[in-house]
Amino acid sequence: MAGRIRIKRGAQVGVENLVLSEGEMAVALDTGNVYIGTTAGKVHINPKGGTSDQAVKLMNAREFSISGDATSPAVPFDGTQAVELVLTLATMSGLTAGTYTKLTVDAKGRVTAGAALTIEDLPSIPASKVTGLPTKVSQLTNDSAYQTEAQVAAKVSALVASAPEALDTLKELADALGNDPNFAATITTQISGKEALLKNAAEKTSLADADLLAALDSAASSATKKVKFSTLKAALKTYFDALYNKYVHPAYTAKTAGLYKVTVDATGHVSAATAVAKSDITALGIPGQDTVYTLPTASASVLGGVKVGAGLAMASGVLSVGDIDGGTF
Repeated sequence: MAGRIRIKRGAQVGVENLVLSEGEMAVALDTGNVYIGTTAGKVHINPKGGTSDQAVKLMNAREFSISGDATSPAVPFDGTQAVELVLTLATMSGLTAGTYTKLTVDAKGRVTAGAALTIEDLPSIPASKVTGLPTKVSQLTNDSAYQTEAQVAAKVSALVASAPEALDTLKELADALGNDPNFAATITTQISGKEALLKNAAEKTSLADADLLAALDSAASSATKKVKFSTLKAALKTYFDALYNKYVHPAYTAKTAGLYKVTVDATGHVSAATAVAKSDITALGIPGQDTVYTLPTASASVLGGVKVGAGLAMASGVLSVGDIDGGTF
């Protein structure tokens, strides 16, 4: 923005009565006296005076310039002609040209900062203070770009359809595909690799073996590999023995039937057996030879054996009287 500084002119009487602001200039046309305003008042800068007809120029030319919020190039003034100072506003530090919605102004009215309005700059305005806002759902206009909750639910249901619970979310589908964004291309590549092996493989030769269980194709070569039942059985036996902790009975020497005294180990197995000797029996308090028992003779005071006399008969432990001879009486 440019400005102009004009020099006041007039007769000496009028100029002498002027009140000049600081830096303001006045010239008396009839006397040639020049005055300039200062903080101390008006200063007569050519006290020798003289008229413009008498003075061609000022004794010492002066330069006029402006600095501060506005600047102007220095212009020399010697009194021969009027001068004009063109003002240019100084550039504010830290402020670039542009359009701003929020300004900061100093006490002199200068813009010292500019910024765009943010939501934080706006005060909270109650909805009741804003006209034109709908107050009922029926007053709202449905935007086809947005879906209602029911419409979203219907779309999701159509997307899931009858998928099993384990695959009814995008996360579960991604996990099932190994999180491979190019799953189709990956599978196609793998299939094409297998196709080449099958297409270029030579015909397999059948194997004849009495113990042959199966003949498996080998992708590594054109030969088949035999699977024997005996090999499979041995492998299964080893596997299940380890899996189920197979019981192994201790290997002890067999004994023939007889009377033995035995030794039992910590697991309850008979680990040793030796024949019973006579010393083993007598050690139990049993006599080592046959004993004969003789009944004592019965008496009035001794319970003992009774011998069956004549005229008595003993049969099956029953004592009976035999036939009595009539004899002679």
